Amino acid sequence: MENPGRKKRFSAWQRKLAWSGFILLALATPISIVRWLMESSHQTAVALAKQRTTLSKSKLRSGPASASGTLESAASRGIPSANLPLVGVYTDDDPEARKALEKQLEEISNLMRSLAGTSGIDCRVDGVLSFRSVLAKMGVTVPASMTEADAAAGFLQHARRYSALLAQWREAVGKGPWDFSALETKDSYTASIKIFNMSVTFQRLLGVMTEARLHTGDMDGAWSDLQIMSSSTIRNGDMLVAPGVFWLQPQLNETIQAGMKLGMWTDAQLLGISTMMGETSSLASMHRLIEGEKLWISDYLTRHRENQGQLREDFSRSKSFIDQTINQIGITTVTDQQMADNLAVIHYQMDQPFTRFDPDTGFYLGESPVDNIQLPHSNPSDVSFDKFYYMYSEMYGGRHDWVPKEIIRSQSTIDQTRIAAALEMQRRATGQYPETLDALGDSIPRDIATGRPYLYQRNPDGGYTLWGTGIDRTSEGGDERSDVPYVHRPLKRSSALR
Repeated sequence: MENPGRKKRFSAWQRKLAWSGFILLALATPISIVRWLMESSHQTAVALAKQRTTLSKSKLRSGPASASGTLESAASRGIPSANLPLVGVYTDDDPEARKALEKQLEEISNLMRSLAGTSGIDCRVDGVLSFRSVLAKMGVTVPASMTEADAAAGFLQHARRYSALLAQWREAVGKGPWDFSALETKDSYTASIKIFNMSVTFQRLLGVMTEARLHTGDMDGAWSDLQIMSSSTIRNGDMLVAPGVFWLQPQLNETIQAGMKLGMWTDAQLLGISTMMGETSSLASMHRLIEGEKLWISDYLTRHRENQGQLREDFSRSKSFIDQTINQIGITTVTDQQMADNLAVIHYQMDQPFTRFDPDTGFYLGESPVDNIQLPHSNPSDVSFDKFYYMYSEMYGGRHDWVPKEIIRSQSTIDQTRIAAALEMQRRATGQYPETLDALGDSIPRDIATGRPYLYQRNPDGGYTLWGTGIDRTSEGGDERSDVPYVHRPLKRSSALR
């Protein structure tokens, strides 16, 4: 008979089971609490998504800064990229052809870098390439008797080795809008970037060749190359990954301005240049760029489960072990709802800068009260559950405060090139630059930052300074640290063209 005073003991397997349950409960409870607290902040993202006001595509194309292209993808309205020379190399299965192309592109790229030097202006005199310096940089012996025209002809002779590639490129950009639907594969982003980098390489080469033709008096060849440079900028504008106005346009502007300094463009060509520049809108181009980033981020984060390896790598870059641990917990416990909320915040952050521009005119409106909304974000040193929840929006989003400034800087430069062409025609007609921009009439563009005319003054050296106010909308007399100036200095022909 059992002793009634004796305590009943559990068997070994019962004790193990009890301890296992206790440990599981101890581990699950904090995680459940964390998840519950994180889930409670869903409404913040939902509210932000409802507040979001984006500039419509139709309105983005209106106003004085409108672009000739559309914001939609070029799909179904142009030449399939797989059918374009060179471009198609990145969509087929011929690695040898791709390798041969990239080797020659790298050779051209290295040549362009050597001409620029470390300062970027080694071979330029008063804004114009000195081809005697160009040949010297290429390792060619330059006799004292060689003229700039002879040196330019020597460079063009060297560039003939790329004539086959350039012929294909001229055909590619001359056919019309590109259809990138052929690149809709898992490697489409990489292929598009390669195509864009190829465009940058050819743009730089054509810029140097155009100036060389101007020195040799080959005006037809120079104008043809300039039109190809413009077409390349527009064609690449169809790419969501990297619109050409921010990378290809500066080279086009520089080449145009060099031709003005040399006094080589005809009046008809100067009019054509003004029209050419008017076909580009930095506002529309930036919108395409941001839309491309949004597409990439949306695709990446909505497939976060299959991308966990890359996510772990991205979030492990912090040197702090505590931060890394917090990040890894977030990656492990992230839900589809959390990721959707993060994407809503990221899209809000990316769309917000465009509300600073008037949808009808394209002019900058300045900051608005909603710019100061405190968006959810992650700060690893502050383990707030709300910030922890939005760690992805911090990593892949951001306030994008740089967007309006870049739009204004780029558009101001484009506008100034158009005005410079009009000023050059006025100088030819009257023998000097006008005292004010009023002499050019009302057709010239206005400062995107203010909606008012650009500021202008003649300089003692016979040139002029033309400037926009920049994002602060306050003039500092053409100071390049705060304004967006274009300074035209007369060419010292004795040094650049001897």
